[in-house]
Amino acid sequence: MKSLAKTSSTDFRGGNFFLKTLYSLFDIGTNASVCKRFAVRLWDRRSLLFEMTRREITDRYAGQWFGWTWAALHPLAVVCIFIFLFTTVFNTRFPQNSNLPRDYSTYLLSGLIPWLSMQAALSASATALTSAPNLVKQALFPIEVLPARHVLASLLPLAVGLAVLLLYMMMADGALPISVVLLPVAVALHLVFILGVSLALSCLGAFMRDVKDLIQVYLQIGTYIIPIVYLPGWVPDTLRPIVMANPFGFFVTVYQDVLFYGSIVNPLYWLLAFLAAGASFLLGLRLFAKLQPYVADVV
Repeated sequence: MKSLAKTSSTDFRGGNFFLKTLYSLFDIGTNASVCKRFAVRLWDRRSLLFEMTRREITDRYAGQWFGWTWAALHPLAVVCIFIFLFTTVFNTRFPQNSNLPRDYSTYLLSGLIPWLSMQAALSASATALTSAPNLVKQALFPIEVLPARHVLASLLPLAVGLAVLLLYMMMADGALPISVVLLPVAVALHLVFILGVSLALSCLGAFMRDVKDLIQVYLQIGTYIIPIVYLPGWVPDTLRPIVMANPFGFFVTVYQDVLFYGSIVNPLYWLLAFLAAGASFLLGLRLFAKLQPYVADVV
């Protein structure tokens, strides 16, 4: 195995490493090969991936009376609390002339639920490799399973939250919009994007331990720089470019189209979500593949 010091003097000098990784995104043939190899490795090790995902969920609540069911109870409690607060306590409503299809709680939850799922995956991904040094140092262990398990584990709160939201929508409106058939597309885009980000953060977090703290800071302010608690039109013109350029907001907007608006009212953001998901996955995968041989030296 090459030493990281030797590699850093050539590949990493002057940012050449990252420039080469970005440039490699345009190499269609290589990208197809890398994606195929990654997919085959995960599929061949799917039993290991699912078992580690199960342990990720159950071990977190080991020794507690309700055990792994807390993984479902937490998002359920959050959704119910928000519904109660904004429908009963604050009685929050959109302006009467807003002509919006559903109530404020539906709008809030259609963005908040996927964002909480993203938070769960991102907060764990920065330490996905450093928290399992014994596995990383095993030459034959597929370390890409480590960040991937956190992404899969984040599906549980997403599924519970969406199920409760759909039930609330049926009770509030009497029926679900036809656009819910696009919900699997929204979830797929979300997962591809987060998997790419998690792959990148996991390997960067092994070399730069500050990454986990930077992620925590971003996650704390992310709820307020993504149009979750407010409509995009409420943002001042001077701040709107910052809010609208946030890639995480692309996916929140896609969920809001599916669940709140009932149609694709933001086609540009769907296009941006497709592009961001592809770019994130390819960049994260290429970065992970290039740094993987040196991770065992630093964890």
